[in-house]
Amino acid sequence: MNLDAEIKGDEETLPLEPAWERRGEVGFFKSIFLTIKGVMFRPSETFSRFRWDGGYWNPTLLCLLGCGISGIWVLSYLAVPIIDWNLTAVLATLVGQLLGLFIGMVTTVSSRFLFSGAVLGALYALRSGNFSYQGIFRVVTYTSVLINFLNVILGLAICGALPKSLWGPVQSVVLILLMIWQGCCITIGLSKTSITSLWKSATAVLFSMFLAYGSVEIVSFNNPIGRKIWDGIYHGITGNHFPS
Repeated sequence: MNLDAEIKGDEETLPLEPAWERRGEVGFFKSIFLTIKGVMFRPSETFSRFRWDGGYWNPTLLCLLGCGISGIWVLSYLAVPIIDWNLTAVLATLVGQLLGLFIGMVTTVSSRFLFSGAVLGALYALRSGNFSYQGIFRVVTYTSVLINFLNVILGLAICGALPKSLWGPVQSVVLILLMIWQGCCITIGLSKTSITSLWKSATAVLFSMFLAYGSVEIVSFNNPIGRKIWDGIYHGITGNHFPS
């Protein structure tokens, strides 16, 4: 396995990826941009210089930042039509938003750990070599940042531009396409960690994607079951229901 090795060129030593873990050198916002660009648009090059044993905190922190920003957008979009602009309603909605944001962030990070475990289990079942759970988690979490942003942005655009009857089907298609994109990037990343066939990495990721997609659909706001769950939580906190 390629562990924290620097890739040396003819006259220079290329820095380890991802750039987010060098944010003290390249700058906070630039490191986010470079990380997303590298992981999602240049995965082969980026994961060839990836720091596999860099710990859990840095990818988790970036995931939380992305989840927090995305969550604020979504909750604000849902809450604005509900507020009747009296103090009680505003405070109740604010409390509901903060709690919903916290739950969303915890759920997002937990899902990264669970998904990574599913990938690792599938790789072991396929006898694909000795993979590091930490390395898999880092690949999965870093690739999820842009996917999360795009899912929220496209989801809000769909709600604003299309009739309500099309929200669910179109968002499901968008989610599937984004998951396929992320799956390809994860597969490329795993192929750089040890000597194993590409089809085994792809099979492990595909299996985990099916599990993840099923779980997301069940608790999705657009799914009747998921909507009832989130509506019940929101009603218990604020006393209001989501607009029908």
